[in-house]
Amino acid sequence: MIQRKEFLHFTTFIYVTKQHSARAIIKDEFVTQYDAGLLNITNFSFQVIGKKYVIEYTNSHNINCTIIIATIDSFFYCIGDKNVNTYNLFEGIVNSVLENPIIDSFRFAGKDIKLSDTMYVLDESQDTPDMYGKALLKMLSETKITVYCVGDKLQSISNESNTFNFLIKSTFPKYFEPAINICRRFSHPQLVNFVNYMVPFSKYELPLVTAYEKNKVSQNDALTIIFENIKINMEDRIEEIMGYYKKEVNENNYLPQDFLIVTPFVSNNPFISCLNSAINEFWIQTYQLESYETYSVFHKSEIGSSINLDDSKDATRIVSIHSSKGDGRNCVFVIGLHETSLKTFSGLRDSLIYDSLLHVAITRMKKKLYITCNENDEIGQRIKNYLLKNNMPCLTHSLFIDPKVNVKNILPACGERINSLIVDDYQDVTNSITGFYTIRYGLMFQQVCKKLKDQYFDRMSHIKVIREIALNSPIVICSSWKEYNIRLKMNTGTEENQYSDKDPTIPLLNIKGYGSYFNLIYDNIEMIRNTNGSNMSCLQSIIFYYMTEVTSKGKYTHMNILELYKMIDKYEDFDSDFEPYLSNHDNYMKKVDKICEPLLEMKMSWNPHVSIDYGDDIILKTQIDLIGYNKDTVLLTYLKPELNRMNYNELKIKALIDSYIVSKCSNVKYIGKKIKICILAINAEPYFMEYCEIDSLRSILKETLFDYFAIKNKEIAQYKGSNIRPSLSYIKIGDSIEELNRGLQEILEKI
Repeated sequence: MIQRKEFLHFTTFIYVTKQHSARAIIKDEFVTQYDAGLLNITNFSFQVIGKKYVIEYTNSHNINCTIIIATIDSFFYCIGDKNVNTYNLFEGIVNSVLENPIIDSFRFAGKDIKLSDTMYVLDESQDTPDMYGKALLKMLSETKITVYCVGDKLQSISNESNTFNFLIKSTFPKYFEPAINICRRFSHPQLVNFVNYMVPFSKYELPLVTAYEKNKVSQNDALTIIFENIKINMEDRIEEIMGYYKKEVNENNYLPQDFLIVTPFVSNNPFISCLNSAINEFWIQTYQLESYETYSVFHKSEIGSSINLDDSKDATRIVSIHSSKGDGRNCVFVIGLHETSLKTFSGLRDSLIYDSLLHVAITRMKKKLYITCNENDEIGQRIKNYLLKNNMPCLTHSLFIDPKVNVKNILPACGERINSLIVDDYQDVTNSITGFYTIRYGLMFQQVCKKLKDQYFDRMSHIKVIREIALNSPIVICSSWKEYNIRLKMNTGTEENQYSDKDPTIPLLNIKGYGSYFNLIYDNIEMIRNTNGSNMSCLQSIIFYYMTEVTSKGKYTHMNILELYKMIDKYEDFDSDFEPYLSNHDNYMKKVDKICEPLLEMKMSWNPHVSIDYGDDIILKTQIDLIGYNKDTVLLTYLKPELNRMNYNELKIKALIDSYIVSKCSNVKYIGKKIKICILAINAEPYFMEYCEIDSLRSILKETLFDYFAIKNKEIAQYKGSNIRPSLSYIKIGDSIEELNRGLQEILEKI
């Protein structure tokens, strides 16, 4: 773009995208092209200013230019009203831009910006809701800014009503460049043909994929499909995947950074956590280094936070489908490409979001693609038909309708309506340390539990039980990821035995290169035990968090051994990113002690990480950080290392729904008691709110759940088989959509 004659007069380019992870990919591509001598520029410089990438250079006309690579939300945050009160902070800010005049000049990324001299480039415009498009049109009409919008309809993985589709349909003067689908990432005909077979380009009036060059690779096995065998255990499935991984390394001399692993879900995914451990172990054994290195990074994120792809620049990268957009590496594994997984995001199979997720997932590779899938679902059947290269019809497969609905999954659908029921009493608070959310949350959680462990109303606090188990469970030294994972599963127990066969231990993975850190962890566990968990240092608190996680949650732990090793490495090196927290750890813990004081006065018994279900056929489920209770009151307590505009409203809305569920559930500890909500944050005063039943809340939940299951009813009505699992009471094979919806409404009256 910066080489094109019609753009050479611009001095400033603001290059924005929705995904945080895409910023690093855009920056890396620019630097790669510059290093390869493909850009006719001089005086190149690069710096990071407040999570924005700033590139400066002199173009071929001897004009000094600046490129700012940022998220579109950070741009609108700069020019919009930051004090809005909406469920989604950034959408509220965009609406404020629509309602107020736009200023032509302002500071952004440390630079003086004048919109009339700026080329504004919006990449991946299909990722942003259409309100962003409306705001862009307002910018165009009120300033002389030039907007260059890039989008791919078949990468609409979040929203069908998006900016790209909105701008195409708008009547605002615009110039369309011809639609092209030239793939610059891969050229192997087997991959090109596979993508064209799997993705319904013609359905959206889009051209098929064509390669940018003739394939230079002679191999014919650019695609490998692994049909999952549900009869084998997790360890054997991972061994199978690792066999292919090692084969690629041996045949192509690949390094860790040649691999990308993509999966629909990254939150609480034991299989991927275990695979991450296996990959790290393989490279540790391969290189036989004495020093600590990370060879595979499993990227996770929390609401209000983002992932840093620089952490996996030289390692195997494991990300969600959503975070993989724009990324690409030589060898890609797509793990768990299931119809049900994609429908979690799209609702329906026959939809733009469903097709877009599939499209993104299978187009990240440069040379080789591996896919693990279920041969009996719609995606598996499509793949099977491609492999067999005939017109074999889809085999009949079972239809799974999950009756359990996690509260966090319906928040986007009902959040704004529930937000209108809540009085806005948010007060701006001072910023806390950002990054390392998992460990900051864990340390805060440990400190709160330490303060509350001796509190009780009718029985010993479950907090104390969990601490005692962690302090007294034996250490088991594991020599492989497989042995380590088996130990985690033993800590969890089995469902068929109602988890009564738990065998809690503290598994430690001791492999080459990690010896000094292993000894450090082992010695500190002994010191923690000798002091009964009192007066722990920051390092010991981190280790004790690991101890409580693995003994109480097993394979569902939020912190596995590799994440502990990573934190130890940052702690020992006094990592610059982690240093601000380490320097203030003691002060933060004192703040936690102070905000816990109101809880101590209530004389309650406490249960940590409580899962609650409510309902018969259709079940609402949720998890609450801490629940305290006494004779009169139930206190739902939520912990946030940092409270801010991005997480405050969502937290209050979830707490309101959680309160409704607790008020209706049959747990004898909660029945008939007053319900209160408490939010604890290191950077704010404790927040308390008393729950009172709101008729409109129940109506909103019923309508939201109806919309959620009505989509599934369309699928049931079209289903020709006879095996629907589980069989909800209102579902009858052969019923029309209208009959199914009537049955659904009757069930929802019980919610």
